Amino acid sequence: MSLANLASQLRQKLNALLSVQPLSAVFPHNQNATAGDQLSRRRRREAKKAIMLWAGLNTAAADDTGRGDSGDSSAAERALRRAHIGLVVQQNHKAPRDPMVLCHGLFGFDVLGPQAVPGLQIHYWRGISEALREIGCKVQVSRVGSVAALKSRAHQLRDFLETRMEGQGINLVAHSMGGLDCRYVITHLPSSKFKVNSLTTVATPHCGSSFMDWCRDSFGVGLLQDYIRKQLDDVVSQHLAATIASSAPAGSSQSAADDIASESNSSSSAAAAASSSSSSAASAPRPQMTHEAAQTLIRTHPLIRALCSPLDSPAFANLTLDYCRTFNELTPDVAEVHYASYAAVAPKMSPLAPLYFSHRIVSEREGPNDGLVALESAKWGEFMGTLECDHWQLIPPRIRQIVRRDTFDPIGFYLNLATQLAEKGY
Repeated sequence: MSLANLASQLRQKLNALLSVQPLSAVFPHNQNATAGDQLSRRRRREAKKAIMLWAGLNTAAADDTGRGDSGDSSAAERALRRAHIGLVVQQNHKAPRDPMVLCHGLFGFDVLGPQAVPGLQIHYWRGISEALREIGCKVQVSRVGSVAALKSRAHQLRDFLETRMEGQGINLVAHSMGGLDCRYVITHLPSSKFKVNSLTTVATPHCGSSFMDWCRDSFGVGLLQDYIRKQLDDVVSQHLAATIASSAPAGSSQSAADDIASESNSSSSAAAAASSSSSSAASAPRPQMTHEAAQTLIRTHPLIRALCSPLDSPAFANLTLDYCRTFNELTPDVAEVHYASYAAVAPKMSPLAPLYFSHRIVSEREGPNDGLVALESAKWGEFMGTLECDHWQLIPPRIRQIVRRDTFDPIGFYLNLATQLAEKGY
């Protein structure tokens, strides 16, 4: 049968579904169905088969022989609930041995909206966590401060893992900034209450994002000086403060560096404890930060900075190139943990796309990127490959009734990711 004939038959069956009034809805408990009622049921069953065939789920259709309308309807509904646009769930997907913990990125969350009205809730991992559970995965969805400082997000993530995953081995799967949170926990905040087997990052800016540098220089958000003054108990802040102070040339204007150095020297005992707990990381070579680069951070016009300061958040500084360069120097990988990463690249982007402007900026400064994170910045540990999509396509639509017409299938990607973890014995 040709494709044109198949499409024509499917259209006829769908038209029949729309043209026939469902009498069973009017008389749901009528056992003495008329001939017209029986014809209506038969047409509805055939239309449901056509819909499932169109979605690639014809094998899930119920057998009409000896079945009533209610049995066929429930089977069809179960099949359609398992259907994803552009995805036919394969039978060879495997669940990893240990639980998976999904970690969100900047501006992320687990669930938003009232619990009493599930239809109004928005899920960051919408469809992904459900699909993983269907193949047998044990899944937990974490939540940390949406735009909090990296160290604060890391402490919140550790608290979550100690509460929910005590005594278990876990596989961390992180999108965007969530990968930095996980690395901070693994290296600087180890815990005996859980064991991290693997960390898989998806489009994480391990080396920072040049778009955040552009925002810093243009609007005065994400300034490292401000971050260092307010987050002195952060390991990276302490080293950046010392580096800025020591790199200022003699006789030059260095009031900003002097202020930072003096505040760093008078930091609280909590900051000293944090520094001592990461002595192994502190023994690494001190990352270089030129005095000129430090002065660049305060060139924004005072008026623009005053207007944008209410929008500033600590997390913005954590995503600059300077901060991430220092963070990588002070955050070595732990040998017992398997690190893997995926990058995303959007080769072409419509001028109407939300990430078009940022994509152009990162393309000019760092090369191929997903609209926010460059290809090279997303690589860490075992590089698993490049995905052809933008940064936001890695997470399904969060609003009900909205379906993107994308060629990239995020749900299928995370199912394959889980299968790879299972094949590696995690």
